[in-house]
Amino acid sequence: MINITSRSLEALPHEIPIWALRLEVQGIINRYAEVFECSCDFITAAVYAIVSTICGKHIELFDGKYNNNPNHWICVVAPSGSNKSAPIKALLEPIFKEEKLRIKKFKEEYREYKKNGGEEPVRDRLIVSDVTLEGLYQVLADKDNTKAGLLLYRDEIKGFLDDMNRYNSSGEISNYLSIYDGTPFPVDRKTQEPQWISNPFLCILGGIQPRAIANAFKPSWADEGFVQRWLYVYPQVLP
Repeated sequence: MINITSRSLEALPHEIPIWALRLEVQGIINRYAEVFECSCDFITAAVYAIVSTICGKHIELFDGKYNNNPNHWICVVAPSGSNKSAPIKALLEPIFKEEKLRIKKFKEEYREYKKNGGEEPVRDRLIVSDVTLEGLYQVLADKDNTKAGLLLYRDEIKGFLDDMNRYNSSGEISNYLSIYDGTPFPVDRKTQEPQWISNPFLCILGGIQPRAIANAFKPSWADEGFVQRWLYVYPQVLP
């Protein structure tokens, strides 16, 4: 039995623990942090987001009461110049390449569809970035019959949150809470046909500067439970 006191907690390293991960993954995290001269937390956060996206709804985690899918909303908090963007983009490179292949495949299938008819192909997205809310709903609807994951990556997550500020009065926060919990929800827009998203799964990854976080996350969002659903990665020690 381990007795942990408040003093011993202060002595513990304030980092995302990686000791339970496979040795190969630990090696990748440490190597990337060494090469990019950045906090290990930046790398670990990206690894969690990427692996969770690939797992999608193929994996469920049982906590003794609920079955949860491994979707993570991760906000990396660090000042400018701490090199949080470059290593994350490097880790995302395989996903970027896979997305490029999927785009090529979809274009070929769509040309074939326009030429010979048949069932219209649906593009299976793996990652999105600067996407409108309507566009995100469409991507989730297209993936509705699959267990595949989707990653929303924004280098500066503040832009994504600012977009939500503009539409907050129209129930967007409630929809995002449903997405996080994997709860089905309808989407009604004047410019689109009504949609029913029955199987949402979304990981989010992005960075923000410490001084911007208070304005980016509205205080009212805490009352709705939106703020509490994020993992805030805020290294105390930066190389």
